[in-house]
Amino acid sequence: MKGGDIVQISNPPQAEVPYPLLEVVDKELKIHGSYRYTHCYDIAVEMLSSGRVHISDLITHRFSLSDAQTAFRFACDNRSDCLKVIIQL
Repeated sequence: MKGGDIVQISNPPQAEVPYPLLEVVDKELKIHGSYRYTHCYDIAVEMLSSGRVHISDLITHRFSLSDAQTAFRFACDNRSDCLKVIIQL
């Protein structure tokens, strides 16, 4: 089976990271970067703890673990309707 996504969430240890580009092409991979905001975790925890933000309001859809594949497909197919899709264990 070919195809898949690689998501880089944190910063790598150095600015340039060598990667075998032929492997990306051969396996038909997609590479996504996600910039994380340093020092936001403390603010987010404080906002949740104080009640200024209610996490349940951010969850738009819930799926059981046995429906994980359906959840991923649903999130991909309904991006404009999903804020946060949760897979419950």
